[in-house]
Amino acid sequence: MTADVKARIADLAVSAPLIVFLGIAISGLWGELIWPPSSVTVYLVDGAAVLNMASIVCVMVLLIVRRPPLRKAQGWAPRAAGLAGFLFPLTFVALPRAELTPLLLGASNALTLAGSLAAIFVYRWLGAAFSILPQARGLVTGGPYRYVRHPLYLAEFVFIAGVALEYRQPWPELAMLGISIVQLPRMAFEERVLSEAFPDYRDYANRTARLIPGVY
Repeated sequence: MTADVKARIADLAVSAPLIVFLGIAISGLWGELIWPPSSVTVYLVDGAAVLNMASIVCVMVLLIVRRPPLRKAQGWAPRAAGLAGFLFPLTFVALPRAELTPLLLGASNALTLAGSLAAIFVYRWLGAAFSILPQARGLVTGGPYRYVRHPLYLAEFVFIAGVALEYRQPWPELAMLGISIVQLPRMAFEERVLSEAFPDYRDYANRTARLIPGVY
């Protein structure tokens, strides 16, 4: 057995609990589908849920097929930021839900649908370089990465903004603030390890925005 195969097996073993957890999450979302749809709003709700499940399936597949890391960020802070950034959105399940008007329900599901669709598009480009912790598994500069260094986080923020509309204020805003506080250093840790692993990354970072072209 080659060293590369051993590394892939070890990486998959570490990812296995997360893959199982994501599979359970999909089964829960599947159970919430309203069938048959009875209105345009229900179609939108179901469509957003299906795309969310599809994006989760993409994560499961990428966790299985991704290449081993070439370099990892050292220390506890990058690992904590990576795990917190991935898990923090789960805090929404503990928040009290709001009674939504049809307009707010439509806006919520439109945002979650758009965020999921954008994430799936980004996953197509990220491919085997996908990672949750700050690690260098590959350098991707094509597709959406031509314009921003973290298009996946941008897609996640759009998705979370839609989810936030479903809950009573001001708790969603506080949760989103917490997510932002965690994700920003997570991006910095990722950029640091990528610049250490790939000399071309610094030039790439200098000519692209972090999240929003021309803004940040």
